[in-house]
Amino acid sequence: AAGGTQVVASKAIDIAGYLGAGTYTTAAGDTAKSIATGINALTAKTGVTATATTEANLGLGAEAYKLDITSNNSTAVTVAFSVSGTASTANDFASAISVINAASSKTGVTAEFDATAGGLKLTNTSGNDITVKNTAAAANTKLNISGYKLDGTVVGTQDAKAAAASSVVNGRVTFDSQNSFAVTDAGSGLALNTNSLTGASNGSSQLQAVSSIDVTSYAGSQLA
Repeated sequence: AAGGTQVVASKAIDIAGYLGAGTYTTAAGDTAKSIATGINALTAKTGVTATATTEANLGLGAEAYKLDITSNNSTAVTVAFSVSGTASTANDFASAISVINAASSKTGVTAEFDATAGGLKLTNTSGNDITVKNTAAAANTKLNISGYKLDGTVVGTQDAKAAAASSVVNGRVTFDSQNSFAVTDAGSGLALNTNSLTGASNGSSQLQAVSSIDVTSYAGSQLA
């Protein structure tokens, strides 16, 4: 979700897998990446593995921007660019995509045009939080920062057009096992006991057939 981090410390994430049960307890400063790492440390007990990724959407207008991006990096990287035209085509965002991708070796964040949701889609494939701060001297006309649902729609939109406005987008944790499993999240803030494919809140697993997986999308590739 966008805004400040949603992760709550000292919350139990219980995993019941075909090998047995294990619990990861969240800590201050946790991200989807660190939670996935903690869950993978329990794989020998549970038989369940986890991967993490973070996706953020920037809704922008046809104007100039100056943003600080922090993700893999501890010191923010400043990117400056202009969006042209009607802010509705890949060409309109060409400058932004080029500048953000040029800094990806430092931030771990890549950018692409989102033809479905509109704007820019930022991705960190490791699952670190993506923090975007508006460092322009004056407010922009439009700067919306959102997270993504698994179906590609945006969620948790924050208005960050004001100068110095900042927003954090947390990542998604995907669980996998060769047999059935269940996850109980006592309040980590990431709703890890919700099945993102069915919307069910019990965190139970859902069988995925290889024949039904679409590997043309990042989410589909993760499921594969």
